[in-house]
Parts: sequence; structure tokens; C-alpha cells
Amino acid sequence: MNRLNLALVLFALFALAACPKQPVETAPPEPDVGIPDARPEIPASEPYTPPVPRVVKAVPFGEARLLERSALDLVSVRVVVPYGSASDPEGKAGLADLTAEMMEQGAGEMDAFELALAAERIGANISVWATRDIGVASIDAVSGSLGPALELLADVLLRPRFEPEEWTRTHSLWMDDLKARAFDPDSVAGVVSNAVLFGREHPYGHAGSGWIDTVEGLTVDDVRGFHQWAWRLDQATIVVVGKVSAEELALQVGKAFEGVIYPPDEAVMPPAPASPKPDWPGLVIVDRPDTPQTVLRIVKPGPAASDERAAAEMVDFVLGGSFTSRLMANLREDKGYTYGAWSSLPYNRGAGRFAAGASVQAEVTGKALKEMLGELSRMAAEGVTEEEIGKARASKRNEDVESYEQVRGTAGSLATIAGLSLPPEFAAEDARARAAVDAAALTEAATFFDPAGMVVVAVGAKDAILAQLAEEGIDLGEPLVLDPEAKPVEE
Repeated sequence: MNRLNLALVLFALFALAACPKQPVETAPPEPDVGIPDARPEIPASEPYTPPVPRVVKAVPFGEARLLERSALDLVSVRVVVPYGSASDPEGKAGLADLTAEMMEQGAGEMDAFELALAAERIGANISVWATRDIGVASIDAVSGSLGPALELLADVLLRPRFEPEEWTRTHSLWMDDLKARAFDPDSVAGVVSNAVLFGREHPYGHAGSGWIDTVEGLTVDDVRGFHQWAWRLDQATIVVVGKVSAEELALQVGKAFEGVIYPPDEAVMPPAPASPKPDWPGLVIVDRPDTPQTVLRIVKPGPAASDERAAAEMVDFVLGGSFTSRLMANLREDKGYTYGAWSSLPYNRGAGRFAAGASVQAEVTGKALKEMLGELSRMAAEGVTEEEIGKARASKRNEDVESYEQVRGTAGSLATIAGLSLPPEFAAEDARARAAVDAAALTEAATFFDPAGMVVVAVGAKDAILAQLAEEGIDLGEPLVLDPEAKPVEE
């Protein structure tokens, strides 16, 4: 610092020291209002009942369900058939899923690229997929493009190309995905759980995407035959949500699907698959030596979609259906064994499936399983508290609101209901049943979650798993060791 700058700094310091000090103003003390004895009451949410679509006429479909929404200039269309992977012919597991995939790979005069480009030109999005019980073809567009959108959908539904070149490419990629599945522990746990619970050849027991040995033998002729048999519009339901009237829908569907006629006596609705036989092992292991994690599943058969299930759904939500569930609070927040634990009761046309699961650190596999089994036992013995069921009611209401607040989400929910041969008012009745379920019903439903007789599936290091279960005093009997394709491993 030069002398001039130093002098200026010293002058400023002397000037500040010479200024008289000003009194410091302080805010008056806060009045002592006290701390409330209890948390403020949060008013209960208003009940929400999902909307019910109208059943209208739209030839050539077996049924049409329409929910008009004029707030947005959008329309979402789902065509749903009652055939999914559960309808795969014997020895051809994966055929329904592959057929849906091939329906996107070109239709009418367009190959896959041209089909996607045609949809993009009208601001639409088109896709086809299959689940266990249903096949779905969908298109979303602005309502002014409903006519062109339905014409594209008609090509996909009625005139898929199924070209040998596209089949070769798609089949090869599919096989690659199936081989890669063996290295995804979560996927392995899912397919093995179903195979053990229902049986590897059962409609709900085989992998929806197929087994390596079954998909390897599929041909493009198999795909053509399945499409012709399963994707009949006279046994399909068209679900439409958005800014469109019943009259306009009938007119546009009539134009897009003009001349489509089916013999009246050939359409047959699929029966519900048979319930599994209760002769399961207590413990199934898919051995993955030296893995840092173990994927755990605890499974048993559950109610069908058409069964009385409102109370069981509420109990399941408290057990593992939310971030604040018992399983999550125990295994993640308290013990730190996992990033997430869950449980579910998905819908099936036939017997459903209950599953509870978590991916845990390998060194705490035994401790984590003990906690999971303990939570199930406590739920069965004690049921749920008033606070838990109040939170569950509010959360399930919010889930309903979220599912039905958007056009696409609403169409998806209504399509699933239609595909499972449930009535249009199913979602509304289900919501009312959940809101009205009483303590006695919840107590009875909780006994369903007793782990006795459930199957434990563990994907991880077999020797370490068995040692830890013995250390924790968990006796599930002699383990069944399977490979990632749910086939027994010879030891």
C-alpha cells in the first residue's frame, strides 16, 4: 500500500472514532402466546368418486365407453381386447407381447418409420402393448385430428404388415433382452415368483415376455395367427376420453373402420385362469454368488379384480403401498437395510397375487427378511390403527384424483377396467367401498397377510442367504434352487 492510500485509510478510521455513537434500536419483545398443546386439525378431504363413462355405440366394436371432457382440446383412444400373455398358446410363452410389438412395426402402406411419421404429422402418439389379461392399442391426439388418428389406428389394428425382415430384427432384439434379463435381479425375482406361485406353464405363471426356449421357436406365422384370433374388434372395447361427442365418435369410427364384419358366432371371451394349487416350497433361491444385494419377494395368491377387495387394498396400502408404509418405515427409515420396501395387490381377471418386496444389502439379508415377516405377522395379528386408515383413505383418494385428472391417465384406467370385463362404474363403486370400509372389515382383511404359507423368493448369494437365515432362526424348509428361467438347478 502506498503512503497516500495509507493516509486516507487512517483518516477514515479517525473520523469514524470521532462520531458520536447512536443508540441501537431493538424490536419490542414478542408477546408470549404459548405453544399449542396439539397439532392443528387438518380438515378431511372431500370424498372423490371417479367418473363413470357412458356406454355408446361405435360399430364394429363390441362395446364403446365414452367420457366427454371439453376443458382441453385433446382426445385419448384405447382399443382393448381381453387377450394378453395369459392367452399365450401352450409352449409359445411371449407370443401376445411379441404380437403387440410387431403391430407397431408397420401397418397398411407404411413401414415402422412411416407410421411414426404419419402420427407425428397430426400430433399423435400411437402404441400397442399387452399385459397379463389384455391387449391395448392406443392413440392420443388433439380432438380436431380424431378422424385421421382413428384411420392410423385402424391400419395398426386391421392391417399390420408383419414383414419377415421386421420380424427377424424384432425377434433378434427380443431374444437379446430375454438373455439380458438373467442379469437383472428384480426382473428375475418377478418372473420366478410368478412361476413358483402359479406354475411355470400356468397362464399367470410364465413370463409375459416369454422364456428363452419358447420365444426362440416362435415364427412370424405364429404372430399372424395370434393377431387374427385375438385382435377381433367385435370382442374389443373402444374407450375414448376427451373433447368428442357420442355422435361424432360414431361417425368417425364408422368412417375409419368401414366395412369391417366378423362372423357372429366365432368371438369367445376367455375364461378366468384357474387358481394355483397350494403346494409351494417355503423358500426359493436363485443363486447369484458374490452379489452385493439380495432381492427378496414374499408372495401368495390374492383376490381377483372382481372380488370384494376394498378392505384388503386399504390394509395393503398401510403395509407397503406408500412411502410412509410400515415396511418402508421399518426397513428403510429405522434399519437402513434398503432404499425402498413395498407391497402390492394387482388386478387379475383370475386369481391375483400379493407380493411384498425389497432389495437389501447382502450382509443383512437374514435380518431384513426377519423384519419383513415380522411386519406381516404384526399386521395379521393387530390390524391397522385409526390414524393409519385415515391416512390411507386420504392417500387412496389422492391417487384416484391423480389417475383421473388427465385425459391419458383416465383413458388408461378405464381401458384396464373394460379389458377385465368389469362394468363402467367399477372405479366409482370401488372408491365408495374403500371410503366406507369399517374397522371390523379391516381387522378381518388383515389376517390375509399372515406370512404362514407364503413363498419367500430370494435372488442372491445362496450360501450367505442360508447361513443368515439359520443365524436369525428363520426355518422355511429345504430351499428350492432355480435358475433365472425358473427351472430347477441340479446340485
